[in-house]
Amino acid sequence: MGRLSTPVKIILAVLSAAGVVGAFLFLRNETVLEQNRQSIVSQLSEELLPINEERNDWEAQEEEWLENLEAAQKGKPCVVLCFAYEGATLYNLVYTSMLEYGFTGVFALKNGVIPGEDDEDYIDSDDMEEMLDYGWEYALYFADETVYGDEDADDSEASVTETVTYTGQEWLNWIDSFQDTLIGYGMTASELLLCTQEQYDSVADSSITSRGFTTVVVADEESFPGVSEIGDDYWKIDSGVYTQEKELEDELGTAINNGESVVIFINEVVRIAQDTGYSLRSSKLSSLLSYLKEQEEQENLQVCTLSELYKYEAEREETYDSMLKEYAAFREEMNEALDELDAEEEALVEKAHEMTLQE
Repeated sequence: MGRLSTPVKIILAVLSAAGVVGAFLFLRNETVLEQNRQSIVSQLSEELLPINEERNDWEAQEEEWLENLEAAQKGKPCVVLCFAYEGATLYNLVYTSMLEYGFTGVFALKNGVIPGEDDEDYIDSDDMEEMLDYGWEYALYFADETVYGDEDADDSEASVTETVTYTGQEWLNWIDSFQDTLIGYGMTASELLLCTQEQYDSVADSSITSRGFTTVVVADEESFPGVSEIGDDYWKIDSGVYTQEKELEDELGTAINNGESVVIFINEVVRIAQDTGYSLRSSKLSSLLSYLKEQEEQENLQVCTLSELYKYEAEREETYDSMLKEYAAFREEMNEALDELDAEEEALVEKAHEMTLQE
């Protein structure tokens, strides 16, 4: 190949220089474009920031709503102590022990007996009035009754001892008669009823509701205390019987952790339990009360009466229903706001996209 002439060399040099300059100008222009793009992105991010903050605020409010709704639906577990007797130790052992911890409970007016009849086996009327003034309440209870025969009778069958269980219409008649007796003594007819499973199964629900009872505690030695609602008119509570032979605190702790209210049925509290399958020693009751107080102070539960439990659950349900309506209104407001935020965001993104195309 021949040597290039001087004019050709000059032309090539000029073209080469022009290429370098063109490349430089192209790169500089791309740099400017990239800077403009970054500026647009940065501006978009700043404009989107308050939108994202507002969206996060709505989401945080909804999360708080859901937590509050769950807490309202679950409520705080309640523990009710029912003592199915009105013996003298009810005041001396039970009431005084409960008073020490600031607790109230429920005692039974049992088998048609009203305190104040000068029977040393029962608390007197003054003791009962003191308990009622402090916040205790009474329920009706007709337990199995032992009937003794006449040992002096000539007829051998007359001396037979038998256990009588009041069920069905006979049980209802006893209830009606005792309510009348209470009113005659100037007391209030009870809305609370304690019974055995056999008694409960022997009558229709309408027989209970028509007599104004709001709460029925069914004692079952094989069951663990629990609260279950039946219908809108009254509660049926399946309550395990707590005796000296049984341990309760572990199962009670599990129920409390699960948010379950419990009603504990206790036949009798004594200093020395001769029939450990029936009664409960006072020392064991004190241990239970100490445990309940510790849990109450940690705000894990509340100790109350049956009426207080009934009222609390009714108010809790009403509060939850009201909160659901408020939450529905909040959701509607939130969704409208989020739709507006989405529209604002879409408009800003579209604006940024158009600015990029115009470069």
